[in-house]
Amino acid sequence: VIPQLVIEAALFFQESGLSEGINIHLEDRETQYAVRGSPDLLRQVFMNLLDNAVKYSDADSTVTIRPWIQKSTNHFILEVRNYGPGFRFDEAELLFKVGYRSEQAIKRVASGTGLGLFICRRILMEIDASIEAEYSRQNREVIMRLRFPNWEVM
Repeated sequence: VIPQLVIEAALFFQESGLSEGINIHLEDRETQYAVRGSPDLLRQVFMNLLDNAVKYSDADSTVTIRPWIQKSTNHFILEVRNYGPGFRFDEAELLFKVGYRSEQAIKRVASGTGLGLFICRRILMEIDASIEAEYSRQNREVIMRLRFPNWEVM
């Protein structure tokens, strides 16, 4: 059940985020979306995404987790949105390659292995789900979008 796994991951990063003035907000805590897959592996996906979101967010901003259903495909979509330096357009797919770190990530934070998003993609592929990255230079918004074609409401 997605909200529970997201909340567990968010609690882990809430304190470190607050030290930088970064809040984590889950838009819909009530709807019990469920997907097939290992809860531990899915929790790891959310841990990796929230770790990146908090690590690379601007101070005094909000990381927003937005679950919704895409009407045209009937896919369950979960977006993790934050505001920060982002990445170049041509890096969007490279972010999921093993060991790759964006130019902005290297400049901003010294630590990191470039494995987190690679691991996320591998886990999601195992359950026929996907992940994509988007960045808007205009408003400095980073969006990590997870797409689950197989889901249900509990």
